[in-house]
Amino acid sequence: MSFKSCLRPGITARATALSALMLASFAMAQQPTDKPTGDKQLAALLAEQKWTEALAVIDGQLKSKPNDPQLLMNKGAVLSSMNRNADALVIFQKVAAANPQLPAAHNNMAVILAANGKYEEAIPEFQKVLETATKDSLRTLIRNEISGAEMAMELGIANSD
Repeated sequence: MSFKSCLRPGITARATALSALMLASFAMAQQPTDKPTGDKQLAALLAEQKWTEALAVIDGQLKSKPNDPQLLMNKGAVLSSMNRNADALVIFQKVAAANPQLPAAHNNMAVILAANGKYEEAIPEFQKVLETATKDSLRTLIRNEISGAEMAMELGIANSD
């Protein structure tokens, strides 16, 4: 078994774990005044990983606030958790275009791109997160993501999932 073939499953597993981390980061980022995105029903559905029901609640909330970045980020995270990464990527791209200062959108785009072997596209998105990161631990994590993507490119690893 080659080194390259060992890495592919790891990349997929890491993407799944990062999808869960995306959801956790959105829940923590919500402000107490964010009533539509902070309601107890949605929080419970997310905690129970009831993605279809959570998506229905988010879609209902988006009807009255179609451009709310937090709602859109939640929708993207839920779609990613449902293995609908192409749909999630579109959502994160929309949020990043409308809110370029929002590092979570760029991070989530980068995670999905890297998980799909699109390292050349992922690296600039990770770099945008690095530019806005204020915590050393986050900066270290992002630097590691960039290094991992660069190494995968050098090794010619592409995820064919």
